[in-house]
Amino acid sequence: MKKDAEEHAEEDKKKRESVDIKNEAESYIYTTEKLINQDLKDKISQEQGIKATDAMKELKESLTRDQDEIKTKLDALKAIVNEITTEIYKNTAPPPGADQQKDDGAKSEENAKSEENAKSEENAKSEETAKSEETAKSEETAKSEETAKSEETAKPEPKSKPTEEQSK
Repeated sequence: MKKDAEEHAEEDKKKRESVDIKNEAESYIYTTEKLINQDLKDKISQEQGIKATDAMKELKESLTRDQDEIKTKLDALKAIVNEITTEIYKNTAPPPGADQQKDDGAKSEENAKSEENAKSEENAKSEETAKSEETAKSEETAKSEETAKSEETAKPEPKSKPTEEQSK
């Protein structure tokens, strides 16, 4: 059984790659159709829509052919979609209040710096506090150990009770 698996490992790998690329292509076709027909329908030109639709058709037709052709057509469709979305985002007007956000951006940068400085100071103080607490604890521990040692040495050894034989 292991020999069969080893003999067919290369075949299995090729089949898996083929299935994976087909799945990726089908998924990308679905996503692109949704993007063009619903999400960006009003935002793209008719020419862009036709170009993307043609690329999708070519990719669909290539799904029954070899893996290299599928990859080529998939890459072409990805390039077209990337071009369309890049252009849309470049041409999209900034949201209302974007100018205000720029002004706020400078203010928020100042706030961020002051917050950062405050955090740095707070961290430094907490580190100092932690160090002083640690030092106090270690001194306290050392003192209690010294006290315990001195008490042990200061205690007289208890006298042992005489055994029955000694008392007779």
